[in-house]
Amino acid sequence: MINILKDNYIQNGFKLIIENQKVSSYSIAETHEGLAFLGNYSDDIIGGMIDTGNVYSYDEIEAFLYLCEKFYAIRRDEDGYFFDCGCNILTTSIYVLHKMIHLKAIGFEPVKRTYMIAKANAALNDMDERITVINRALSNRIGNAKIKCNQYSCGGNYITTNEEINIKELEDIQMTSLDLWIEESNFDISKIKFLWIDTEGYEGYVLEGMMSLLSRRKIPMYLEFYTELLDRSGCRDILLNCLEKIYSKYIVVKRGGIFDVSEIHAIKELKEIRDMNENIFLIS
Repeated sequence: MINILKDNYIQNGFKLIIENQKVSSYSIAETHEGLAFLGNYSDDIIGGMIDTGNVYSYDEIEAFLYLCEKFYAIRRDEDGYFFDCGCNILTTSIYVLHKMIHLKAIGFEPVKRTYMIAKANAALNDMDERITVINRALSNRIGNAKIKCNQYSCGGNYITTNEEINIKELEDIQMTSLDLWIEESNFDISKIKFLWIDTEGYEGYVLEGMMSLLSRRKIPMYLEFYTELLDRSGCRDILLNCLEKIYSKYIVVKRGGIFDVSEIHAIKELKEIRDMNENIFLIS
């Protein structure tokens, strides 16, 4: 499979993936559903898919799609766009588009190598015409930042202001807000059907940068809510204030896609939680 990548995708810029790392450090995970993902073999995302044959977090994605249908009446045969904020190597977007064949996706990934792998994965799954990957971090402002890169787990990359971190672990990235991107792209917001946000504790800034969108459109959102990571970036209060303005309730979706629709919580309850490491589904 690596040779296929070399032969077919060099002209598209994927040569960087192969030549900047040892070939032996990369592997292809092929799933039961016929999807394939390139990634670092030591990464828990790729390793888990190789071991199980299942797309990473497929059960959480299925839970999300079910809840979207239940609370927002979104059918699986609809068209529109899935916005993947912090798309990593595209496991989420590719699985969603595999299940919803009329859907397209836009993913935002700030780390250059991860961005290139994401583009390769879109091509590997014949979705490069349905998925647009943008090499930017979403935030509440335009500008530059530094991101700490974990070479063995790209899902653990996070934006930091800690100047004591080893310079070799840092990468300069560019940021924009989703509201600005929509304005500059003249994007039709009526086409945005889903929001999936996983930015390793940066979620508060990401939401603050899309408040114009959220005030105009009721969009189902799946959000990582890890208090330790939110506190690390200093945006927990920002996130809570944004959520209270747009959404009224949430449902916790645990690992394995486990949730209980009878346990619907008020958004204001999040302010009372000191320690939480879960994903939540937001209800308008």
